[in-house]
Amino acid sequence: MINTPADGINRDSTKKTIIDSYLALLHKRNADVCSVKDICEKAGIHKSTFYRHFDSISGLQQSIVARVMEQLDKILNDTDFSDFLCGRREFLRKLSTEIKTNILFYSKLVVVNHDVVFLSTIKSSISRKLKEATKKNTSIPETRINIFFNYVVSGTIAVYREWIRGGCAESIDDIATVLEGISSNGFASMLN
Repeated sequence: MINTPADGINRDSTKKTIIDSYLALLHKRNADVCSVKDICEKAGIHKSTFYRHFDSISGLQQSIVARVMEQLDKILNDTDFSDFLCGRREFLRKLSTEIKTNILFYSKLVVVNHDVVFLSTIKSSISRKLKEATKKNTSIPETRINIFFNYVVSGTIAVYREWIRGGCAESIDDIATVLEGISSNGFASMLN
């Protein structure tokens, strides 16, 4: 069978439907009780369609993680961190937008700690990029830089957890401002 552009669009649409259905199911239950049958019923597809796109639920999960990491890498690479103080708000806005866009995935991941390895990968990616930029522009010892960014990134994830638990009630700009203030001035920034 020859694939036409329409087939590619339909294939991407079906894949997105499968992913969205899986994420919707995860919002209501744990991953270990979510079956291919459940996903197919939610997506309105046959099992054969699922297996045309993914070899297993694990393959589906890996596809989601790969897509999220691509987005995160794009955000990190598109942000100018040469001046951490200036690049920070831009990065936090982009990251907040990504989280809000994919809220079903992040709510399960961040609130329930569904995948600790993935969460560690996110922490490492963000910390690495920030450390690289900071090392170029400062003479602060590497140990202190590591301590600072481990603190900031862990704290940022904790703030996002609360933001997600609260239904993302604050705007993207508001949450970026809170995170920027905390990362530069600590808790004292919240008191002003």
